[in-house]
Amino acid sequence: MTLTREFVFLYLYEQLSPALKAAGFSLRESKQQFRRAHERGFENLILSVSPYPDVVVVDAHFGIRIDAVEEVAQRFTRNLPGFYPDAHTLIASYGRLTGQPYFRFKAANTHHLDMALESLLAFWEGEGLPFLNEWRRLPQAEHSLNGQPDKPCPYLHNQAHRYIKGIVAARLVGREAFSQLARQYEAALEQVPGGELLLPGYRQLVQYLHHLSPN
Repeated sequence: MTLTREFVFLYLYEQLSPALKAAGFSLRESKQQFRRAHERGFENLILSVSPYPDVVVVDAHFGIRIDAVEEVAQRFTRNLPGFYPDAHTLIASYGRLTGQPYFRFKAANTHHLDMALESLLAFWEGEGLPFLNEWRRLPQAEHSLNGQPDKPCPYLHNQAHRYIKGIVAARLVGREAFSQLARQYEAALEQVPGGELLLPGYRQLVQYLHHLSPN
């Protein structure tokens, strides 16, 4: 049988639901994801399905949103306000988390889908859920964003947004070298594509954060 996009989504949802629901995640089909929401934000597993003539390509992303970071950062990202509530603080693909940045699952039949699901569920139990549980905490997320400020953050594709989210997180946890980090990220922002458009807002953000009391 030919695998349609609609069939693959339904098949994935059905097979993944027991494990995800056991961890407190619920299906949000309109957003193509399972999400666990709480008072500090949410974690999610996002699925994407891309049909091609002979195969469908399936990808999975593991995302974390920390409201305390995003409620400040989003105002300075130039994102449309409609996207604010679903913005991630950290997000990484299955391939990225398994050391294969360009990996995607490919399926020509349900047997291939079952093999992909076997790998995805094993990863979920062994690393995916522990990743979400660990990095949803603000200190750990801040370390992920700012632990190596001179290197790209592997858990955000948009490095310009990384600098904005990172400096917000740094202030929220009371990082001692906040001013130094702010200057470093300002210089880095000048070098990334589109960064010059964000610089005026970034400078305003830093001034605002200087007057914000850390948690």
